[in-house]
Amino acid sequence: MRLLPWMKKIAIGCITAGSTLLIAACYGVYDESYRIRGTVRLNGDGVEGIQVCAESDGYTACAVTDYTGYFSMDTTNRSYYDNGFSICVEDVDGDLNGRIRNECLQIPAGEDDPLNVDFTVHEE
Repeated sequence: MRLLPWMKKIAIGCITAGSTLLIAACYGVYDESYRIRGTVRLNGDGVEGIQVCAESDGYTACAVTDYTGYFSMDTTNRSYYDNGFSICVEDVDGDLNGRIRNECLQIPAGEDDPLNVDFTVHEE
C-alpha cells in the first residue's frame, strides 16, 4: 500500500504550513518605516535641545536633538515618501543652549530612506 507515504507527506505539509502561520501570527504585520535623521549645527557645532518636526499631509513626527545636535525619527506614514514634507527646527529650550531662529526646509517626494537632513541654523 502506498497510502502511508502519501499520508506522511500530507502531515509534513500541514505541520510546515501551520508553523509558518504561527510565526507570522506571533510577529504580526510588518509596517514599512521611513527614517528621517540629521544634525542641527550652529557655527559648526551641534546644538542640543532643538525640536525637529517633519509634517506631511497633516501627519507630524518630531524628535529633539541630543548633545551632538543629532536627531532621528521614524514614521510608518507613506505620505512622507510619496508627497514630500516640510521639516522645521524650533528652539524649545530657550537660552539654555543659545537662541536660534526657527527655520524650515521643504523635502521633495521620493527622497532616499534613510533621509539625512542637516540644518545650519542662525542665532536669533
